[in-house]
Amino acid sequence: MAYFREPYDDKNEAIMLRAFGRATDLGFVQTTRNCVFDAIFYHIPKDGTKGVPVCMVEAKRRYHSHGTKATLGIGKKKVTRVRQEAASRGIVPLLVVGFDNGIRVTRMEPEHYEEKVGGRGDRGTWGIEMMYYIPVERFVLLKEFTLTPIMPQGTIRRAVL
Repeated sequence: MAYFREPYDDKNEAIMLRAFGRATDLGFVQTTRNCVFDAIFYHIPKDGTKGVPVCMVEAKRRYHSHGTKATLGIGKKKVTRVRQEAASRGIVPLLVVGFDNGIRVTRMEPEHYEEKVGGRGDRGTWGIEMMYYIPVERFVLLKEFTLTPIMPQGTIRRAVL
């Protein structure tokens, strides 16, 4: 069965991507629906020269508060494909999740995740696949997140994730 994205998927992702861009002072290009990831963010120099790609973002919306569940599930195939694409471009893969109580960010680092079979049934049929379960403590509030280790020197002002 083919899965067609609901319009609210795009709307929620766009809201989170804009918030991430504002919080990090980065510009971004949102991808098309058939792409592996949702956006690439760029450091835009003040002199107007071409931007430098910094990170690749996959955005998700979860309709519960951060901390009500011990982990957040995401398909292993999705994480693997995003990480491969980011590595091919020499940029960092991030997961940005909108919870009911705020937007949080984590780097995609599957070596810290539990891997097991899982899935979801909210799309009319159960989709069972290999999943990564990310401990919620790995997520940082967007306002506390930084890209300092991967940004051009002197561009970000927050503590390191």
